[in-house]
Order: sequence, then structure tokens, then C-alpha cells
Amino acid sequence: MRGWLKLCRNGATRTVLLVGNYAVKVPRLGNPETFYRGLLANLTEKKFGTCGFAELATVVYGNVFGLVLVMKRVRPVRHRGLYFLELERMRVESGLADEFILSDAKPENFGYNSQNRLVKCDFGN
Repeated sequence: MRGWLKLCRNGATRTVLLVGNYAVKVPRLGNPETFYRGLLANLTEKKFGTCGFAELATVVYGNVFGLVLVMKRVRPVRHRGLYFLELERMRVESGLADEFILSDAKPENFGYNSQNRLVKCDFGN
């Protein structure tokens, strides 16, 4: 199993705790606007992440208020060239709108699921 526990604080509106095979996202504390944007991001990911889109990381649990969101953990993108090739494949083959897939399309917002498929893991904004 990958590193069992890791805290990631580099998100703009949320803090992510990686626990085993799961990623737990909570709104960042600080100013109220950042906190509210984190709540909204969690609620948005809960809405879309439970619809079964193959291009999105799977949401396992989402608190009704957006305070906590649990996703299946994905492996980070390591090869930028391959990432851009797979992103284009995703854009062409997906039933999702191009704008949705390409919104904030940087390697840090994508990862590889357990089937080694590129998925978007940060789609709350």
C-alpha cells in the first residue's frame, strides 16, 4: 500500500488527507470566503462524482453540508507528455463537455485510478 497517511495542504480551498486507499477533502480554515468555496467544491464533487462517469474519480462519501468528502485515492501523474496525450483522448471519447474536462486541466488535478485510467480528481471548481 502507498504511504498510509499523508496531509496535503497545497489546495486553494481544501485540505486533503490521504488515508490508505482514500482521499479525504475538507474545506480550508482561514477566511470565510475560502471556507465557503471549499464547501461548494465538496458539494459539487459529491454531485458529479457519484454519477458514475468513468472520467471522474469515484466519490465514496460526501457530507450533506460539504464539510467532508471521501474519494477513492488515485496515483499522481508522473509523465507530463503522456498526461497531455491521455487528456486529449479523454476529451474526444468522453460524454462530458470539453469545458468540464479542460477546466483547470493541470496534471495535479488528475490521477490514475485502480484500472490505470486517467481520471479527474479535482473537479469541484
